[in-house]
Amino acid sequence: MAYRTTLVREPAVAGAFYPADPGALQEMVDRLLAEAPRYETEPAALIVPHAGYIYSGHVAAWGFRQLEGRPYDAVVVLGTNHVEPFFHEISVWARGAWRTPLGEIPIDEELADALLAAGPPLRFVPEVHLEEHSIEVELPFLQRLFPGLRFVPVMIGEPSPENIEALAEALARPWPAGGPLSSPAATSPTTRGMSTPVRWTSAPSAPSSPWMRSCFATPSRSGWPVGSRGWRR
Repeated sequence: MAYRTTLVREPAVAGAFYPADPGALQEMVDRLLAEAPRYETEPAALIVPHAGYIYSGHVAAWGFRQLEGRPYDAVVVLGTNHVEPFFHEISVWARGAWRTPLGEIPIDEELADALLAAGPPLRFVPEVHLEEHSIEVELPFLQRLFPGLRFVPVMIGEPSPENIEALAEALARPWPAGGPLSSPAATSPTTRGMSTPVRWTSAPSAPSSPWMRSCFATPSRSGWPVGSRGWRR
């Protein structure tokens, strides 16, 4: 399938969930990360919130700080669906970039195409991402930790067993460079306001493992109304 290559997803909750001013946002994220401890043990999984920073930014920073200085081959950010009640599949944003007040983050298009090659229920449905906050609010932390970041946003329309099975199998497929990624990272909301970044280091611990399925199988939708934005061409 041919996609438009100039899609840029605009921020939907800047100025509400986090500062819209770039300087204020950078200062806030850097301060939160600096105040968070960093442990020597490399995390197998992190649980971080996707609520507004004034409510949960310190907790999010404690999680993201554990990723600092650790190499990753790719970043896949999984978000749950709060605002599109009629979308029940999984949308992989496959082209262009996402913008935050800190700048644009390009999509890892080769990796996105590898996920979409798994077929339905994984599809590229950009409109279901436009008002959803669960991926967006994680990005400023990742931008400050990983300059030059490329990533793949994946929105789970409905956390059904069939969707989770399909997503787990897609993530466990061979990646563009050949074989499973050695160090992927992902975030997946598990309850209202919570998300689970997961890291694995070899094929046996890829998402098809039981503990990984349990992380992916628990998202819930709360139907929050959020501000409307769009993408530019």
